[in-house]
Amino acid sequence: MNIRKHLTLIIGLTLPALMIAVVAASIFVPRLFNQPKTDFVYSIDNTQVYAAPAANGAVQNVVTRVYYLQDVKKNVSRELSEAAFKKMSLDTNNASPDGFKVEAGGSGDSFFGSGSYRQEFLVGHGASYKLNIKLDQNDYSHEFKFLGWVK
Repeated sequence: MNIRKHLTLIIGLTLPALMIAVVAASIFVPRLFNQPKTDFVYSIDNTQVYAAPAANGAVQNVVTRVYYLQDVKKNVSRELSEAAFKKMSLDTNNASPDGFKVEAGGSGDSFFGSGSYRQEFLVGHGASYKLNIKLDQNDYSHEFKFLGWVK
């Protein structure tokens, strides 16, 4: 087979495969070299509104707060007691010392699937990691609150 005769065909078939490989590498390579290292603490606030009026006639809102420590390497949360939370030293900056931020996902349907503002992601250095947060996606009385990075 004469390569010059079929050069256009060869380029036409290899160029799309090469583009796919470049895009795949740009997505997966940052994850290989930039792993998050700093754990963080968050709370889930549960707001209950009671119809029974308070003594002054106002409706009662009762907020219960549960604290969690997120292990970013294992992507798991463990519940903290309020006493353990108060003993912790936290850095309340948006970005962790290793350059990651906790961000909410987008809402609505997209080309690649549906998203939700109630999903949290660890984002930084061109990589994004979906977090396993102890948050019921269908219960809007519970609210995620980032509290800080563990020092």
